[in-house]
Amino acid sequence: MNAPVRLWLRRLAPAPAGADAMARARWRKQAARAALLERLAAELPDFAPALLRRDDLGKPLLTAPFDDLAVNASDSGDWHLAGLAAGTALGVDLERHRPRPNWQALARRWYAPDERDWLAALADPQTGFLRLWTLKEALLKAIGRGLVYGLHRACFAPAADGRLVLAGLSGAAGPAGRWQCRELDAGPGLLAAVAWPGADRPVHLAVDPQAEPGDAARPGAAPPMR
Repeated sequence: MNAPVRLWLRRLAPAPAGADAMARARWRKQAARAALLERLAAELPDFAPALLRRDDLGKPLLTAPFDDLAVNASDSGDWHLAGLAAGTALGVDLERHRPRPNWQALARRWYAPDERDWLAALADPQTGFLRLWTLKEALLKAIGRGLVYGLHRACFAPAADGRLVLAGLSGAAGPAGRWQCRELDAGPGLLAAVAWPGADRPVHLAVDPQAEPGDAARPGAAPPMR
């Protein structure tokens, strides 16, 4: 069996009271980096912050002796999702469930006709829009190009069991069969997804025990990656 994809969800430290929007944004960026470094230090023996770098498009990567591990992270509001996987590429995305006034315009611009038809038939199309968005972002981050690759290149379709599966992927990263894309049970108020190329793998999601009950996914056990 292939090594699991390992994920951790946690709350970020809150911004100082009275901080303006710009200060809160800077604080969240710093808190997200600190959360990722803390997780890597907990999972990887002899890890040092200098071993975490970013490529030209801002994707995090680990250097030797951990260059066989893919790392990715996403944050939304005061939540942070981090992931590690051995011997593959990796992408994760996390989104708060909140109103997006421009979601219909974004769907017209970036979603395939079949995806838009699926949204139109839903009782809660905004949730459907976000489910698609998190899957697309996770996939594009795993491809390594992020949004530059194009959200419109990936098309997801509903399966009989309600899951969304990758039905088509155009461009150099295709075909769709090369990729695994999974929605995550991130709990009330959050949507999350993970993607990687190659064969299926187990997915382990763990939640910081300081998270409030019901706020996110149920706590899970993920042994350290050695």
